[in-house]
Amino acid sequence: MLYSSIFYVISLVQIKFGGFTFPQNPADNSSSFISTNDWFGIFDTMHFNISIWSYSALFYNVILFVPFGIFLLLLFNLKSNKKAISIVILSCSGIYFAGLLFGETGVVMRNNGNTDIIYLLFNVLGGVLGIFLVKYAVNYIHSYKLNSQTKIVE
Repeated sequence: MLYSSIFYVISLVQIKFGGFTFPQNPADNSSSFISTNDWFGIFDTMHFNISIWSYSALFYNVILFVPFGIFLLLLFNLKSNKKAISIVILSCSGIYFAGLLFGETGVVMRNNGNTDIIYLLFNVLGGVLGIFLVKYAVNYIHSYKLNSQTKIVE
């Protein structure tokens, strides 16, 4: 579970930031087989296509953060919904502000900024949805175990 959550976080950072593309030195004449811009170009293209206003982009932003809420509850065993939701809000805000900072410095491709707040809200919605999916699944499993135990006793 821990390794899958680490892989998820690394993938999330790559997808949300569009890949880290450090500017190459124009004075460097050495030709490499694959340049940094070629390697991360797929992330730039994907991020550009997703960041255009559409219902699929909104759905993608919700689905992208559902595992975050699931991993948050399963790995850290949080009992309070308020604490879990506040961690989701702070994490999504941190990713948003890190994207703004990296976009200003030129490390990642900058978004146009028109839909960033809406995407942030849908990211939070996805994390909260993941939290409630885990809570519902745990309650359902516990009620199923209790019902099966009472049938055995009867």
